Amino acid sequence: DDWYHTTLFVGYGTVYSLLWPLAPMVNWAVNWLCGRFELQRLLTTCRRPAPRKMATIGMWESAMRFQMHTNVVQVTLVAAFGTLTMDYYAGALGYPKTEGPNFVWEVHGEEVHVRVHIKIIVSLAVIFAELILIRLIVLALGDQDSSTILALGRDDYQERKKKARSLLHQTSDHESIATHRQGGVEP
Repeated sequence: DDWYHTTLFVGYGTVYSLLWPLAPMVNWAVNWLCGRFELQRLLTTCRRPAPRKMATIGMWESAMRFQMHTNVVQVTLVAAFGTLTMDYYAGALGYPKTEGPNFVWEVHGEEVHVRVHIKIIVSLAVIFAELILIRLIVLALGDQDSSTILALGRDDYQERKKKARSLLHQTSDHESIATHRQGGVEP
């Protein structure tokens, strides 16, 4: 349930930031308030949750990875086709707007904009570069650092050791009870 809400908040923050630049701030404020209300509820009405050690976040990891890749494509295409960003960058790179059509610019009524095929090529190049950058970051960070893997391994070993001891003590307790019921003497 918590990972579902986290995934929704990340998705809303990415998607709605295209429509309204303050959306991530509002998203953060709502998340903060909901967290405070849930903390108050946990402290006053509920018992403490039982902690569980997990190596991964399960299916939510792949859901967030998919969301990250689709957000890269979505934000890039909206910036290229939904705004005048490409027109601004073409002008900044030294391609002056001309009245007649040329390789970079085309005329739409009274407006002059960057040609659609150039927007598509630049968008695909930017998407490819962003996906490569994401892949390099994932490769550099790895799934988990070595100290986390070692700590999880130690904790798993300690838990298995405790379970083995408790099973050993349970069997010895059952044997002593059975011996006592039969009228025997415990060893």
